[in-house]
Amino acid sequence: MRVFEETKRAIAAASGAGLENDVSLAESFRLLTGPADFVNRVFSGIMGGAGSSPEIAHEQLIKGRSNNAEGKVQMLLVEEGSSDQGAEGIAIECRMIAQRIAQKVEQKEIVYEGASETPRPIKFNDVAILLRGRTHLRALEVALAEHGIPYVLSAGIGFYQTQEILDFLSLFKFLLNPEDDVALAALLRSPFFAIPDSLLFEVSRETREETFWGKMNKYAAYHRDAMLLRAVSILREDLGLANRLSIPSLVERILLQTGWHGTVSGLPFGGQNVANIDKLLRIARDFEARGFNSLFDFAERLKTLADRERHEGQAPPEIAQNCVQILTIHGAKGLEFPVVFLPFLDQKFQYDASPFLDSRMGIAFKSPDPSDPAQERSTPFFELLRRDSIRKTEAEEKRILYVACTRSRDILVLSGNLDRRVSHPSSLGWILDGLGLEARLIRQGDMVLPEAILKVMEWSNGSGKVLEKPHALALSIALEGRLPGIKPFVADRREANFRLPELWIEPVEGTVLGEVFSASQIKTYLECPTKYYLKYRLGLPEIRALPVPAGLDEDSDDESDGELEGSLTHLILRDIQSKEIAITEVEERARRLVFNTVMLGPEERERANAAVVRNVTSFLQSDLGAEVLSEVETKTEFTVNSVLGDDFVTGTIDRLYRDASGIWHILDYKTDGIRKEDLSARSELYKPQLAVYAWLIQRAYRQESVRASLLFLQHPSSPVHFIFGPTETRKYEQIFRDVIEKVKSGQFDREIQICRTCTYRMGDDCLLRPG
Repeated sequence: MRVFEETKRAIAAASGAGLENDVSLAESFRLLTGPADFVNRVFSGIMGGAGSSPEIAHEQLIKGRSNNAEGKVQMLLVEEGSSDQGAEGIAIECRMIAQRIAQKVEQKEIVYEGASETPRPIKFNDVAILLRGRTHLRALEVALAEHGIPYVLSAGIGFYQTQEILDFLSLFKFLLNPEDDVALAALLRSPFFAIPDSLLFEVSRETREETFWGKMNKYAAYHRDAMLLRAVSILREDLGLANRLSIPSLVERILLQTGWHGTVSGLPFGGQNVANIDKLLRIARDFEARGFNSLFDFAERLKTLADRERHEGQAPPEIAQNCVQILTIHGAKGLEFPVVFLPFLDQKFQYDASPFLDSRMGIAFKSPDPSDPAQERSTPFFELLRRDSIRKTEAEEKRILYVACTRSRDILVLSGNLDRRVSHPSSLGWILDGLGLEARLIRQGDMVLPEAILKVMEWSNGSGKVLEKPHALALSIALEGRLPGIKPFVADRREANFRLPELWIEPVEGTVLGEVFSASQIKTYLECPTKYYLKYRLGLPEIRALPVPAGLDEDSDDESDGELEGSLTHLILRDIQSKEIAITEVEERARRLVFNTVMLGPEERERANAAVVRNVTSFLQSDLGAEVLSEVETKTEFTVNSVLGDDFVTGTIDRLYRDASGIWHILDYKTDGIRKEDLSARSELYKPQLAVYAWLIQRAYRQESVRASLLFLQHPSSPVHFIFGPTETRKYEQIFRDVIEKVKSGQFDREIQICRTCTYRMGDDCLLRPG
């Protein structure tokens, strides 16, 4: 912002600028000539003069900006709306807004850069859409997405009411109470499992159980439905872990187990969905850091915020550096934007309802009618406070409209439904009245309003002088009629005794296009197809493994305590971004995590704590750790997704870092308890997983070659590096395709070479015996 209105006098005095005329605080260094003239014309009529609200006083703006460009004022109007076509009119208006934004960027309309006033083409992040409320937000999002316009929802737009947050709330409700049928149904329909309504309907017809969870288990077992078996397996395991894992680990686990990132990656709002879940994770970690570990408490807190907190801004997606900003007018106070869109200006205001309160006169409500006590009648006092309430509401709406109109620097675009039959007060009606325009006479095209006096600050040698100049306001109007050929649906009339025949309809089969395969899944299949079948198809827990906090995409081959040790080590390393961290801080973080792990006894906790501190310290003191933590940019627990044929491949990288030359590198930590001479052989087992990561990074960043490093924390001075060039990744891509094809065709033969170390071994044999 060039100059804050409240401090511009002080700035002018400090810079030695003299003002030859008596200048009030009405001068504006923000608006170009056209928008400034527009504001004066509109608000002089509705905020001043006879009959105006006494609380409102409008002072003519003085155009103080040194740029003499005209600027633009434009109107996008939808013609002849009516109450039964309101949603259609809103959709048309939103499409007009999206088309106009795309047109401005494509045609490279000019805006002016900061204090230098350098002209340049408009970008998406120059545009702000200011909303009075959230009522039509979804329609606006849909229109922007349809036109490929990136956007970010800023402060004042409800984070806790987004579908992905409500989906997690449904998950938490189910884990706390498996008999909550509504929560379970919402969870199954969500991107976690994407089970079609037709299948849920079939499950609901199961008569052998009362609860939906019971019906689902029975149906899945009897019909061997793959989608339901997968959901039952995941949820059954989560029910057992819900009160044993930390809340962030529980969130990360469900994301990994269900392949949620892969599901939403292709959706129109996928980037925003992912950013919102990342924000939820931060909230969960903060909740836990303050000493709250109960899932019940967190779910209740989330439910309360979903019901009451409407102004929490959504998280910005990664592309936010060039996005249209959507925010409330209240959230835009004190801000400015080169281009401002003000939509839905025809909407009715929300007035207070009876009883009416006044701090000076008291409370007023209708009284019983003496002639008919069942009826109520207005009293003079009631009418006085009612009209006063209306006046105050409209006065506040005018102030809010004024704030909105004065946020634009160069271009102001106003939109709404031009219904010539509507007489209720609205912002659009006030604007037309202020400009002296009659709704019934408005036509599409450019028009020039009669000249009006505009006060302009002329600058010369650091001094400002206020001059009065005649100015004719140019106004561009675009009209959009109703979509042709659309007629309301009218049901056929039938005779009174007519009965429709009974229809027996076959169940509607749901289809899923493609599956999601993680790096760990591909690695596991290459190790042993039978192990893949036991883990990912049947969902069986590994016999000698403790639960792993999800979000760590790795299937650590450590046994028992080593599995938990690796998980906690990853959780601490995830948050380390600098090599300057003190060892005492590492010890404190480790102790807090370990001692919140209820599955460990006192001696086990001490042993695990020492091991985690040792692992993290090994990384910090290693040469590779010092190299990584000094690089330009680092991403931890970074999830990457890509399409492979009809399917999706996903991987979560421990640490992705970019060096000074702009090249991305991969680092994967391992806590395996192995001898130094076994590093090479063990690294070969992990190489396919690293190949998945390298393939994903090459696709995501168009990078020809990727170095992927394994750092075994018990041997920090001996990292193992793999270079994946184009030839290598093409070879592995074919391997990935072969794995996916074999999984889909049900090939799960045992690979006996790894049976000795397999976590599905019972005694001397595999859990799944031949035949």
